Amino acid sequence: MPFELTIAEGSGRGRRFRFGAVEVTIGRAPENDLLLVEPGVSRSHARIRAEGPGHVLLDDGSRNGTALNGTPIRGAAALSPGDRIGIGPLVFEYAPGRQKAVPGSWMLHAVRAARGALRTRFAAAPWRAQICVACGTASCLLLIASASVRGHDAGPKVVGDEVAPLGAPSGVERTAVEPAPAPAEEANAWFERGRRKLEERRVAPRNLYDAWKSFSTARRLLEGQHLPPPLDALPQLADTAERDLARDCRNLLFAARRFARYGQEQKAQAAYREVLLHFPGQDPSGCRERAQQDLSADAPTEENAG
Repeated sequence: MPFELTIAEGSGRGRRFRFGAVEVTIGRAPENDLLLVEPGVSRSHARIRAEGPGHVLLDDGSRNGTALNGTPIRGAAALSPGDRIGIGPLVFEYAPGRQKAVPGSWMLHAVRAARGALRTRFAAAPWRAQICVACGTASCLLLIASASVRGHDAGPKVVGDEVAPLGAPSGVERTAVEPAPAPAEEANAWFERGRRKLEERRVAPRNLYDAWKSFSTARRLLEGQHLPPPLDALPQLADTAERDLARDCRNLLFAARRFARYGQEQKAQAAYREVLLHFPGQDPSGCRERAQQDLSADAPTEENAG
């Protein structure tokens, strides 16, 4: 039974995907049917399987879990029209689709697939488009289909928002789509997240670290590219976040080591916990690792804080 997923929240909002396979896998790994290159998405994250007259949603043991209408699922969860499926930063809206008639022959299947190839490959293969515009016959479409099967257009062909591999047996509509945003779009999202976290640095201890991490990710995605406004502010903001992180590291470690040196063990432990809150992961100055080393050593001296 076919079904549709529409991105309701996140990058690519409004984009719709149709599926006709009995089971559709979702995750970061290339072998998945629905490929999501997004933060928080596991390699094998979730799957949707036909069961009875409808479909069920299952989590594949993902790190961040899969949500159905805002609630994490355990086991198989039956899907109803309008249900919202949360996977990483994306939310999809589920809708059952109508069963499509299966073409009665390979020729009709190839013609249908070739029409989709013509629609989506016009820019990439103008000479084929010109041929078809000139002749406008089914044999021309079959020519494209057979050329694609021989390897001239290897890979899935997109028909509107539906993906169906050419040359597949009748009735097979396995899909493989990647709704991940373009690097510039993704970088802009990380940039905006970094700016927001930098503005909220006093609200939570780790916001400055999150800002630096977001700016670093955006910088990596845009490496070697021209930065239009407002992204042209990225290098300065990234340097500011890194400099402030290094300063916070020095101050926090100095205080913790001072308490430890003078035997104020409880205050020292609290100060080291503060370091770990400010630095939840790796950073340029290695502050978290240095704090962890101090915790396993005897009375570190404050002179070594820098």
